[in-house]
Amino acid sequence: MPCLVLREEAGWLRLRLTRPDPDAVAVTGAQCQERGVYETWAPASELTDDRMVDVPYPL
Repeated sequence: MPCLVLREEAGWLRLRLTRPDPDAVAVTGAQCQERGVYETWAPASELTDDRMVDVPYPL
């Protein structure tokens, strides 16, 4: 399931689900941080199909 990596700490990744549906939330055990925003921790070793994305922010 697609997600964003928010941070890494001691081999664990803080993930934000990009399309949080009830099944994805249940499978990952994600917690609601605010309306529509679900995050969870996962071992970095379980990450698959990773890629870098550059999101430009206008200053």
